[in-house]
This record gives sequence, structure tokens and C-alpha cells, in this order.
Amino acid sequence: MNDAEERDPAPVVLVVDDDATLRILAREHLESAGFVVEEAVNGREAIDRFLSLKPDAIMMDVMMPCVDGISACAEIRRQPDAETLPILILTAHDDVVEIERAYDAGATNFATMPLNWPVELHRLQYMLRAAKVSRDLRDREGELRHP
Repeated sequence: MNDAEERDPAPVVLVVDDDATLRILAREHLESAGFVVEEAVNGREAIDRFLSLKPDAIMMDVMMPCVDGISACAEIRRQPDAETLPILILTAHDDVVEIERAYDAGATNFATMPLNWPVELHRLQYMLRAAKVSRDLRDREGELRHP
């Protein structure tokens, strides 16, 4: 087995925003950092894409048509396989109430736009590592219960 075969596949990030410019910028930054990018334009589409794609992480705007990011986050978080999924909520408002709503809906973290992409890429990588550790611990705990 060579090095390329031993490496984990590139993480898939679902970028959800009704602003095409933000989706383009996100794609450029994320792909240059080694992520695979999928897109959705509203919360309803985000829920559907989550169910069909099972992405490794989601970056989602709060304000969108059809279903907003907070509602979509809550719906995704209710899915049985979304317990450790990193969900980064993006907001243009540096507002404590909005941030609390995001956390109450199940967001892993939030970021205020405009985004500082080098920081957000590190934040996303950290959230993915933390989710993997959490899954590994849960799996090991299950092995201990059922030897």
C-alpha cells in the first residue's frame, strides 16, 4: 500500500449559503486546503444534501430563504448519524442572541462574516479532529460494554 492509499479521503464540507459569491469563495479556500466541497443554496436543500451526502462538516449561513440556517441546523442535528457532525454557523451579526440561538440549535461553533479564511480553515480542521476523537471514544466505550 502506498502513501496515497493509506491517507484518509479528503473531508467533504457542505457549504450552505444563498449568496453565490460566498459559495465561490468558500469553494476556492476549502479546496485549496484539501477539502471536497458540496453546495446548497438554502436550509431545505442543506437538509436534503446532508441526508444524501453525509458530509464530514457543514458551514451554513443563518439568513437564507425557505428554511433558515438555525432551523436547518436543528433538523440536521436530530438525525441519528449527526451527533458528532461539525456544524459551523456563519452570521453577519456579531449578536449574542444569534450566537445563543445557533448553539441551542446544535451548532458546534459559529463565525462572523466577513470570514478570516486562514482562521476558519484551522477552526474547521480542529472541529473535524474533535469529532473524530469523540466518535473513537464512543466506539471504544461500546467495545468495552460488549466485549
